[in-house]
Amino acid sequence: MDIRSYCSVCSEPISSEYEELTCTHKYHKECIVNISQCLLCKEEIPLEIKNKIHLEIMEKIQNSIITDLNNIDSHINSKCRYVKYTIITIIIVSIILGIIAAIAKI
Repeated sequence: MDIRSYCSVCSEPISSEYEELTCTHKYHKECIVNISQCLLCKEEIPLEIKNKIHLEIMEKIQNSIITDLNNIDSHINSKCRYVKYTIITIIIVSIILGIIAAIAKI
């Protein structure tokens, strides 16, 4: 087993969603945000890489929210606006709490 083909944070195989650090070690993008240095060689992870990954994750979350809102909108008729906006608020608050929890781990 080649250690470079597995993420050192989660131990899952590296596939398409990964970031190669300047030291050439690879991690899942979601795993990099939880560490400050490469776990294999201890090289510091540049802030630019972490910021880029945070932006990518935020874009994914934003696209997911838009998709969810469009799905909710297509499934709930206009007579149920209160329910729709309550569900939307719950989704947005849940995502924000998830983001805050992820940032707190950094």
